[in-house]
Amino acid sequence: MIEVKGNKLVVTPVVQYVIEEGRITGFDVHASGAYVVVTGNKGKAYIFRIETGELRGTIKLPLHAKGCCVDPSGLYFVVQVPPFNSQNTRNLLRPNFQVFNGESLEEDFGSQGSHE
Repeated sequence: MIEVKGNKLVVTPVVQYVIEEGRITGFDVHASGAYVVVTGNKGKAYIFRIETGELRGTIKLPLHAKGCCVDPSGLYFVVQVPPFNSQNTRNLLRPNFQVFNGESLEEDFGSQGSHE
């Protein structure tokens, strides 16, 4: 991209931010100005370096989360999630793992398939 800064033409490289799957549903720039947080509809938030497009990390989210707002301190970000539905949060659970007390479902129910 070519920009005019003052009275000079400056060439700025174009950077692409590519997510693994799904489509982008929101984004916001981190308070430091060095990162962009991008949310996708397949249950992940992606953190990219703005200057290089390098993927620095991912965070699991409920499926179909959208929007993104990073707080001024840069420590937190908020996304809008659909009303609770076990189908929207299935990607957050490990197989055979019960969230509330951390015990394996196999210990509680035996190993007779998955329990939802």
